Amino acid sequence: MRANRTPGSVRGAPGNRCPYLDITSCLRLVANRTNATPQGFVVSWASQPDRLYAVDRTTNLVSNKIFVNLQSSISGRTGITSFKDTTAIGPGPYYYRVRLQQ
Repeated sequence: MRANRTPGSVRGAPGNRCPYLDITSCLRLVANRTNATPQGFVVSWASQPDRLYAVDRTTNLVSNKIFVNLQSSISGRTGITSFKDTTAIGPGPYYYRVRLQQ
C-alpha cells in the first residue's frame, strides 16, 4: 500500500515507520567547509528561539554507536544556532547529532 504524498513532504528510508516526513519540522544541519577550525568544529542548525537543544558526538557509526553528550540546554536562536566543539581537534572523523530537548 502506498500513501499519498502531501506538499512539503519527502520520502523516508525504506522500512521507516514514517515513510513521509514533514521537512518543515526536521532539524537541518547547516554545514560547509568553513565549519572546521584549528580550535575545533562548529555545528550549526536551523533553530527556534523558544526551544532547547543538545549536541552529541561519536567517532564511528558502525562499531561504536554510542553518542557522547557535548552540551545540553543550548538556547535556540532565531534562524541558526551554533555550537563549537573545542574537543574536535584531531583528524576525526566526527559525527554529530543535534537533539531537540524542549
